[in-house]
Amino acid sequence: MDNYSEGWKALKEQEDKDMPEITNTQEEIMNAAPAKMTALVKLEKLSPEEVQWITALLEKNILPHLQSDVSNYAKGRQRVWLPYAAPLGNQPFTPELMDDEVWQWIVDRCAKHGFKAQLALISKGGNINPHADTTYAATWAMGFNLGKCDWHIQNNRDAKRTPAKVTQADLDAYYQSPTTSHLSLTGGEVFKFNCKHEHAVTNAAPDRWSINVWAIANGPAAYRANIARRLEQMLRKHPEVQEFIDLHQPGAQQNEPEAIENVPKITNTRKESAMNKPLYKVAFTGHRPTKIGGYNTTAPMRVAVTEAIKNALTRAVAKYGDTHEVVVISGGALGVDTDSAREAHKMGLRFMIAAPCRNQDKKWPADSKMTYRKMIGFANADLAEILVANGETVEQGVVYVHDGEYTGAKLLMDRNIWMVDHADAVVAIWDGSQGGTANCVGYARSQHKPMLIINPKDLA
Repeated sequence: MDNYSEGWKALKEQEDKDMPEITNTQEEIMNAAPAKMTALVKLEKLSPEEVQWITALLEKNILPHLQSDVSNYAKGRQRVWLPYAAPLGNQPFTPELMDDEVWQWIVDRCAKHGFKAQLALISKGGNINPHADTTYAATWAMGFNLGKCDWHIQNNRDAKRTPAKVTQADLDAYYQSPTTSHLSLTGGEVFKFNCKHEHAVTNAAPDRWSINVWAIANGPAAYRANIARRLEQMLRKHPEVQEFIDLHQPGAQQNEPEAIENVPKITNTRKESAMNKPLYKVAFTGHRPTKIGGYNTTAPMRVAVTEAIKNALTRAVAKYGDTHEVVVISGGALGVDTDSAREAHKMGLRFMIAAPCRNQDKKWPADSKMTYRKMIGFANADLAEILVANGETVEQGVVYVHDGEYTGAKLLMDRNIWMVDHADAVVAIWDGSQGGTANCVGYARSQHKPMLIINPKDLA
């Protein structure tokens, strides 16, 4: 078994209520007994919002690069490889499309399910005749279906293979085989499949996108075919491909929040001149990612929210910038808090973090923890020191409202109170629902703080 197949051993086959059941999808096989699926495992179904987002990204970034498929089994399909093309026969690996946004999404989505993405084929439209993937591919692959189609897979690897020059009789034999499974897909399905078993696609909608992802094989057949050596030769000849791969490790370019280290730092000259002005302090409160379009900051609502934050800060600078230094107070949580800190940093505005406790990120995913630490590194320590009045603990650019572990939601409200008390104005990204943001808005109103309320639903 190859190295990457080991990562799948812990995954259990289970029915996903959001995924379609096995169904016969062609009239000529309606009487065939459905096969028990052993060569495909359902993993998850993407939300309609994420399907819409990734489809729009593919239309923008990938569509211009699509080419007609040269495979005998996929005539009429348009496709492109990322970041390099798999070899046919004894041909070499070759560099192909290196798109940062799409490849990072693929890498992160695959890593979520324990799979290391090494190359992907993105295609649009077109049916695929029964075939099995060749020597370069490790046994298990991942599939992302983004449209309507019927998907078929042979559960018996040793079954009679469909010839390259296929006839209708060959297709009938494949689709009517009692060991072939049939699924009717609607869009958003994520699954792993044994790519050494013959698989096929029929009734594909013209606007259907598909992303298939492989790890490179390292078993005996791959060794005999010099797969690893051929790949190494290509990477040596094209170091830009290796650089691209290294850049896009899982979590390497986080969309929640955007990697702050890529934004130019505030210069010392800017910082020192700002200290000569009184502060105008803007506190941001708002929802977590689930209420503002999701964890990907390039999703439409997240983009709109970020733009609204930027506009609010731009207005504050235009109104007060001549006489005051506009600074930002962020709660440091995922969502609006990190978006406001990021936008402040982009605009060259100092920001500090008001954290409810020492370990507010204790239960966060590893990538979110990493980004939180990076954000702390860019928070302004001088600003945090200036705002402390009651002996709170200050480290780097963070004021810890409670210098201890998380003990309950009261700490979050205490943090919100601290932010409002120390702010000259409050910007709330709030959809009117109950929760921590509503409580913060209520307290700001009770203190008669100037406040701008932005409903994210109005931005979509």
